[in-house]
Amino acid sequence: MDKAVLDVLTEYEARAEREFAEMAKLTWEQIGSRIDEFLIFVGPETGRLMHMLAVAAEARVLVEVGASYGYSTVWLADALGDTDGHLVTLDTGASDAAQQNLAHADAVQPGLARRVEFRQEDGGAYLAGLGDATVDLLFLDAERVQYPSWWPHPVRVLRRGAVLAIDNVLSHPDEVAPFLALLAREPSLARSTVAVGKGLHLAWAGGAGRPS
Repeated sequence: MDKAVLDVLTEYEARAEREFAEMAKLTWEQIGSRIDEFLIFVGPETGRLMHMLAVAAEARVLVEVGASYGYSTVWLADALGDTDGHLVTLDTGASDAAQQNLAHADAVQPGLARRVEFRQEDGGAYLAGLGDATVDLLFLDAERVQYPSWWPHPVRVLRRGAVLAIDNVLSHPDEVAPFLALLAREPSLARSTVAVGKGLHLAWAGGAGRPS
C-alpha cells in the first residue's frame, strides 16, 4: 500500500481514538442516541489482514456488507490494485461519509474509487440475488443478528477458495453465535477465528470451482 494512502488511514485511526475517548465518558443510552456521530471501524490489524487475504486469494469479486465510514473499503479497494477486481459495498443507510473518505484516499492514489460500487441495499437481499459461486471474498460487518436470516446465501455465493470474513465475533459473541453455528454444519468450509481487532472469523470455501 502506498504511504500516502496509509497516511489517510492513519487519520481515520487518530479520529477513532479521539472518539473512543469521548464515548468512554458517555452512558450506553447516550452512545446509542449519538452512534452515527462516531467513527466505528474495524481497526488497522483487521484492515491489514483483509487486505492480505484479498491479495492472497487473488480476489476479483469482493462484497462488503456494512460501509460505515469506509475504512475497510479503502483497504479492500487498495488490494484490488493487485487483482484488477471490483468491490461492491452495501449499507442500508446512506454511505455519503464512506464515499467522501474513499474520495480522500483516491485523491492521493488515483484509481481506488473506480474499483468500488456503493449500493444502499439490504445485504441479505443483495446476496440472494447473486448467482452461485460468484464471489471471491465476502466481508460481513453489519447487523450481526440478521446473518442467519440470509442463509444459505453467504455460503452459496462463494467460489472455491473464496473467503468469508465475519467481524466482531469476539466483541459480540452472543450475536454471531447462531450464524457461526450454521457455518459449523458446512463440511466444505475450513474455519478459524483470528484474535485481531474485535475478532474476525474466517471461513474458506472448498465447493464448486471458479467458472472459466
